[in-house]
Amino acid sequence: MYSKIQTKKAYQWIESNECNVTEAGKKIGYANLSHFTSAFRKEFGVLPKEVKSQDLKKYF
Repeated sequence: MYSKIQTKKAYQWIESNECNVTEAGKKIGYANLSHFTSAFRKEFGVLPKEVKSQDLKKYF
């Protein structure tokens, strides 16, 4: 089981554009992107790609 701390770190990487969704999932130990996406959504209530989209909206 992946910790909330790891998932939060992945959120921060995605939000800051430090790495893309796939890279963030792999960095915290997910080999399967769909499993990472599901866990991320369960934890934060949004998909990882929505975090990136929200970040882009700040500039428009």
